[in-house]
This record gives sequence, C-alpha cells and structure tokens, in this order.
Amino acid sequence: MSDIYRTIADAISATLRENNCTFDAAFSTVMQNYKHLDWATTRREVGSILGKRKKRPRKAKTPRQLDLLFGRPREEVLADAAEAEATLIRGIPAHDL
Repeated sequence: MSDIYRTIADAISATLRENNCTFDAAFSTVMQNYKHLDWATTRREVGSILGKRKKRPRKAKTPRQLDLLFGRPREEVLADAAEAEATLIRGIPAHDL
C-alpha cells in the first residue's frame, strides 16, 4: 500500500514544482485522481514521505549578486540601512528600545 502513497507523493512534488502552489492546492489537485482513498490517511502518509526527503541546499548570494540585486554597491546599501535605522530610533528613550 505504501507504493500508492509514494506515487502520490511524487505527483504532489511535481505539481508543487510546476505550478509553484501550496501543498494543500497540490494535494487537492492530485487527489482528484484518487477519490477512493481516505484523504486524512493519505495526507498523513504523503506528508511523512515528503518530510523525510532530502531538501536541496540553496545557493548563497555572493556580494556581486547583492550589487545587482540593489543596483548599488553593497557598502552603500549597508550605509543607507544604518542611516535609516538611526533616523527611526532618534528621539526614542533608550529604555523604550
């Protein structure tokens, strides 16, 4: 019986990748083809299968990518952020921060 759950988990995983939707939406879409199964049990089993799969690591952004992201050098963006923070907290007593 776990083969059917693995098949459903693969279909849900593919739907998540292709449609960029939530798990609930992908589950409902895939389960339209498996109406004879108990949805609560299937959801529990599929969630267990998908939870045990190894997740792909995300690549960290390099300083050059950050420059492209903001359109300005990283140091300039950090300086602006520090200045904005300073103006936001100016005049607020230290014990309230």
